[in-house]
Amino acid sequence: MIPTKEAVFGQHWKNPSENFLKLAGYEERGWKTIKEFLEQNGIEHLDALPALREQLARGIQPYFVSHDGHPNRHGHAALANLVATYLQQSKASSARPKQNASVGTPTSNP
Repeated sequence: MIPTKEAVFGQHWKNPSENFLKLAGYEERGWKTIKEFLEQNGIEHLDALPALREQLARGIQPYFVSHDGHPNRHGHAALANLVATYLQQSKASSARPKQNASVGTPTSNP
């Protein structure tokens, strides 16, 4: 899930317009609805909002300084790092033997 530029920067804007606040509220509700749907249906997903906000908090601009809402190279690097970390963790967890609940011995992954 890749957020809009406004979602990443929204908490940093001073004196946002009423229209912006309304739009941000719609986006936040939509974001939560989609995440809940994905989680309730066991659909794997990554939420990039925290990673992009963290990057911004470190003083690294993740988006172009223009009206363009696409991530710049720093934003793409944050997204790539998020995906790479997930894949590495997923690979590591699938390589570990799981415990068989009935006998307590390791089993191979399906």
